[in-house]
Amino acid sequence: MVRTLIGKAALAVAVAGALATVAAASPPPGRTPTPAPAAQVSVQDIRVPVPGQQPVPAYLVRSDGALKPGSQAGILFLHWLGQIHSDRTEFLAEAIQLAPRGAVSLLPQGVFPWRVAPSGKPADVTAIKRQLAVFQACLN
Repeated sequence: MVRTLIGKAALAVAVAGALATVAAASPPPGRTPTPAPAAQVSVQDIRVPVPGQQPVPAYLVRSDGALKPGSQAGILFLHWLGQIHSDRTEFLAEAIQLAPRGAVSLLPQGVFPWRVAPSGKPADVTAIKRQLAVFQACLN
């Protein structure tokens, strides 16, 4: 069960990283990149309510420019742990870059249960479930 939960969390992190990579990719040969429209970007420091837990700090990044209603894509960026910027600022630059293109990004502060090495005991399962509840609240 712990492996399944870890796998789901890892998949969510991989998706966020892949989205950042795709957004930063250069255009195919022979195509000129289309510049993003000039727009103001809003970075809000918010707290995401999580049932049964303390609210989680997160950045909400979006364009302040005029975009068509319903045209915004939602991205949940999940940072790595133990790496440089192992906090919610890790993908902040990418979120800011995507905002003028219509993306609305949420970058929560993860606590993942890895502050203490996993032991394979029931406490690990509880910690992973609590972190997944945070991600679910962010997606909601």
